[in-house]
Amino acid sequence: MVRAMMLKSLAFLVVLVPSVALANPLVTEAWQDILDLEFEGAEVVYDDSVSLMLPDQVDEAFSVPLVMDFRSAPFEVAEIALFVENNPFPQVARIYPAQPIHAIGFNIRLEQTTPVRVAAMDREGVWHVAHREVHVSSPGGCQAAPPRSYLSTGEVTMRQFVRPDGHSRLKLKIGHPMHTGLATNEATGEVIPAHYIDQMTVGGHLGDLATMTLWASVASDPAFVFDLPEKQKSISVNAADTNGEDFTTQAQPTTVPRGFKPGEAPQS
Repeated sequence: MVRAMMLKSLAFLVVLVPSVALANPLVTEAWQDILDLEFEGAEVVYDDSVSLMLPDQVDEAFSVPLVMDFRSAPFEVAEIALFVENNPFPQVARIYPAQPIHAIGFNIRLEQTTPVRVAAMDREGVWHVAHREVHVSSPGGCQAAPPRSYLSTGEVTMRQFVRPDGHSRLKLKIGHPMHTGLATNEATGEVIPAHYIDQMTVGGHLGDLATMTLWASVASDPAFVFDLPEKQKSISVNAADTNGEDFTTQAQPTTVPRGFKPGEAPQS
């Protein structure tokens, strides 16, 4: 009985423990330059309130899956910044959530072994930073020509997975070469000019979910994942690229129940 009460007390304490402040876990010259240029003297802390998930080692550096998870954050996320320090274009994305989002993921390019950092700003203007180091076995992800695409430029596919608790995972993919300006045409030997999506807004039935500014380190045919607190009845995607082309889609995503026990009926 006493042991059971102690375990319950410990579980309660775990829930109440705030995020743990850490020292800068990886001091690099590149990161210091980013701090000076991008954060303009704002307060930056290193804690465990944000999770950054991606492989420790990659072979295919032209498309590396990454997820930024904010479920444990004890604050409302006002802005997200993602950086790959040793890429030719260290800034990967700036994301401005308009509604609560549990996690965001997409595929990025890695040129070489590098620290990857995500910074989430709270409503007080404080940036909370997490990082991972990734070893790249085959460098050159930013210089590789994109693989053959089965989507036309601007074509959007989407699917939504809904769990019994009502939370949803939205997956959407946009056809686009996302040329970095560093790859060469194998037939002519000429450099392929930079051409990538740099602005995107994703909306749901209650309005915008997030607005994103993107750079050339995002992989070709970018596939995005949004973990959301509720099912979306409709989705809109508005994107623009560096050539001035606009892509707009509004649709009701195909919805698939996930995580149900045998015999359990999906929610309507």
